[in-house]
Amino acid sequence: MAETPSIYERLQVGKQTVFGTAVAATRRLGAVNGSFVPHTESAQYKPAGYKFTTVSVPLKEWSEITIADSPMTYDEIVYLLDSLIATATPTGNGTSTPYVRTYEPSVDGSQTRTIYTVESGSADRARDIQDAVVAGLSFTLNRSGCTLSGSMLGKAMLDNQTLTSALSVLPLVPIAPTQVSIKLAATQAGLAGASAQTRNFDVSFSLNNLSNLVWPLNGAVDFAAHVDTQPEGSGSFTLQVNNDGMTPLTYLRDGSTYFMRIAATGPVIAGITPTANCALQIDVAMKIKNLQFNDHEGTQVAQWDYDIAYDGTWGKALLITVTNGVATV
Repeated sequence: MAETPSIYERLQVGKQTVFGTAVAATRRLGAVNGSFVPHTESAQYKPAGYKFTTVSVPLKEWSEITIADSPMTYDEIVYLLDSLIATATPTGNGTSTPYVRTYEPSVDGSQTRTIYTVESGSADRARDIQDAVVAGLSFTLNRSGCTLSGSMLGKAMLDNQTLTSALSVLPLVPIAPTQVSIKLAATQAGLAGASAQTRNFDVSFSLNNLSNLVWPLNGAVDFAAHVDTQPEGSGSFTLQVNNDGMTPLTYLRDGSTYFMRIAATGPVIAGITPTANCALQIDVAMKIKNLQFNDHEGTQVAQWDYDIAYDGTWGKALLITVTNGVATV
């Protein structure tokens, strides 16, 4: 019996055009660490007077793909955001201008999100899940690294499949802590002119619970569709306890909206003249909800927890902008 070395395991995705129709993968993801987790629900029955179950009836079957401790990269992040928030149409041409994508969750309406067929495994043995969407993502940025985690939801896993071969891997262009800055302001417009925080030690951002599964009586064990749900948007940032670091206390007390910009500028994108850099920018309107004092390697710090909030003046709750050399997803 042949062995199945885990070192060769990889994750690959193909963009579906139709829900319910699987496709072959077209891109190998080199930075996203995803694990398949099959889920089932069943009803157990036994005749009256019996101690043990004699019949098990399948009710539901679906799959989750858990994404854990993956490095954030300027290129692969758009594959996740296209499925989490909405399919973005990039500006730029990749020759004289970079590709720029913006992601803005709708406040009160549905958006078209990218659905994937996801393959996992190696040439020794593989499996796939169709009709998968990203249901949640979390970003953590500090001096130890910039990482993401999250989950995808899809149909029942198919085992012993053939992994699509010879797929190219996007250049691994990690978002490094040395490229990250944080700005805070009383208005979104004020972020542009705000000074970057000089004593921000940690920032996190999460957008989760964007999808659930539809389970009608349709003669099948699989779900019939994805449906939008109430999202959970939250995070935290950690500042040194000084005049700047305690400014959010006013917003905690009076409930007014505060604004943050997480910005990262990476290396020059190959093949573009004049030169342009990879970039990630996250603008978020937030309500400060909690304060904790902590020690950070000898420095007294304040951790400010927040919820993402809609701001009527800005007309948004969140805006993510990604600049890279990726033409299509």
